[in-house]
Amino acid sequence: MEKEYVELVTNYLDKIAEKIGVTVEQVWPWLVKQQIVEAYSALILFGFFIILTLITIAFLFIGDKYKLFDWDEGNKYVYFFSILCIASLIGLIASGIATISEVPDLFNPEYQALKDLIRMAR
Repeated sequence: MEKEYVELVTNYLDKIAEKIGVTVEQVWPWLVKQQIVEAYSALILFGFFIILTLITIAFLFIGDKYKLFDWDEGNKYVYFFSILCIASLIGLIASGIATISEVPDLFNPEYQALKDLIRMAR
């Protein structure tokens, strides 16, 4: 079983290298670096949603404290920021889930690259 995976991965790496016009030794470091880049991009996106969520929640609480919004009069800005707050919370949860799956890429990018190659080669 292991030999099958080794052959699959080796053949797939050879095909990738042939398409790009480089050697297999050059493709492997690129795949490892790609795993690290994907992990950092997921962390940055998660940080963005944290900041967006905190800003919208703070704005709603500040607006409510100083009576900037009148909930009874049907102020359209209240509803806009409420929807923005809910959307940013949903985005925060979704990006948190994606970040959890990408964090192992930072600690062991070679394993993740190999796992992706096996998945692609099947």
